[in-house]
Amino acid sequence: MAISMQRAAKLCTAAELQLVKDSAPRAIRALTPKQVASKLERARRLRDKQRDLLQRQSLRTRARTGSKHGKDVGPQNERTAQKHELFGEVVERFQARLEAIEQDDASASPSKSKSSGAALRPAKRAAKKAAKRVKKAGTRAAAKTRRKVSIGARGSSDGVDESKTKRSGIPPEARVLEQKIHAHVSSRTRRNQARRDQR
Repeated sequence: MAISMQRAAKLCTAAELQLVKDSAPRAIRALTPKQVASKLERARRLRDKQRDLLQRQSLRTRARTGSKHGKDVGPQNERTAQKHELFGEVVERFQARLEAIEQDDASASPSKSKSSGAALRPAKRAAKKAAKRVKKAGTRAAAKTRRKVSIGARGSSDGVDESKTKRSGIPPEARVLEQKIHAHVSSRTRRNQARRDQR
């Protein structure tokens, strides 16, 4: 640190000094990424504030003294310049820490993706096996359905014949009995005719 902590204590308020202390190497490692980003944003605002203040003071000094640069006159300008330099250093430390965290996350991401991919392989294989079992079951069910449809079709054709018999009004058993009676009568008639012919 170009500006010592002792000098920073004289330049800063209590809140500003705490921000400077948080940017120290040991303290900054204890911060979470979110905290680092938040403190970086605050350090930038303080740096820009001191920069704008230094510019205004330099313009006033130049107008008052006629100095070309307006930087080397008065302790107030020197104090502002030191605070601007101090918070510039704080911004650089927080920025470097945030970039280091992002690089660590980026290097850890490929290993995480590989491990997650390896963990997913057994699940994928199990899913494929389950899909094959479902496909086989569906094929068997379709074959059973086709057989049932075929049997139903044959049954329906037989049913058409029976319906024709029912529409004729004569049951099959009655038709057989009628044929036997008709044959018996015909045979008896032929025998009687033969006797008459012999006389």
